[in-house]
Amino acid sequence: MPADFNWAVGGEAGDGIDSTGKIFAQALSRAGRHVFTSKDFASRIRGGYTAYKIRTSVGQVRSVVDRLDVLIALTPRTIEENLEELHDGSVIIYDGERTSMQDAPIPDNMVGLDVPLKRLAEEAGGAIMRNVVALGAACAVTEFPIENLDSALEKRFGAKGQKLVENNKEAARKGQAYVTDNYDHDFEYALETTDNDYVLLNGDEAIGMGAIAAGCRYYAGYPITPATNVMEYLTGRIEQYGGHVVQAEDELSAINMALGAARAGARAMTATSGPGSTSWPRASASWRRPRRRWSSVT
Repeated sequence: MPADFNWAVGGEAGDGIDSTGKIFAQALSRAGRHVFTSKDFASRIRGGYTAYKIRTSVGQVRSVVDRLDVLIALTPRTIEENLEELHDGSVIIYDGERTSMQDAPIPDNMVGLDVPLKRLAEEAGGAIMRNVVALGAACAVTEFPIENLDSALEKRFGAKGQKLVENNKEAARKGQAYVTDNYDHDFEYALETTDNDYVLLNGDEAIGMGAIAAGCRYYAGYPITPATNVMEYLTGRIEQYGGHVVQAEDELSAINMALGAARAGARAMTATSGPGSTSWPRASASWRRPRRRWSSVT
């Protein structure tokens, strides 16, 4: 068994890359494995390369590394973007029935698994589940118990109804069965599971949790990736401690609201990304500016 295992899924923005990565990370965590993830995404709603990478081990992991053992490639660009991290024996899962992937550039020293993701997803209930089919295929490659994936799927889709959960479970099993039935290969990526119980948090959730523990009772923010998750985490939680979350009309308003709340005695905060932070100096400068005292002589 490998000391650590490195996995990624990549495609275009809007392909469900983030949710797919989160589901697999949750499954690995529930299997008693340490997990460290990273995301690469374009600043747009649809289009542009995006990826979700996971490094996992039964021992602690504190970073990702420039190495990929299994790659789910939804676009040819995904392979091109990750060529330097792929190595001899790396497994690339792709859908050869997809027009753009019919001539997928699989290097000769790697293992290409052509899995009809869309077709299998449609058989399970809808093409939208093609990424879950790919997760099932990854389970086959790594001999990872699919029951752990079931648990993550229930957590992700449980609020939307049991039928959707069962459809996704079926999609995952179709992907697993397809690889098992069609590829007689020793992949050497079997993943060990343990009985350890870990909590999976991303950085934004940890910030939100730390803010509440530190006494923050007022959060003003404007949605912008990746800071939006801080506001989402606090919403519904900070109120339990007498706090409030306010969505402002822009980043400048958010920082002014937070500064105003702090001046009024509340422990307050905001969060933003690069573009939003460019407006903050104007706000902080205006709050620091001393008031002028005018006088007149007659």
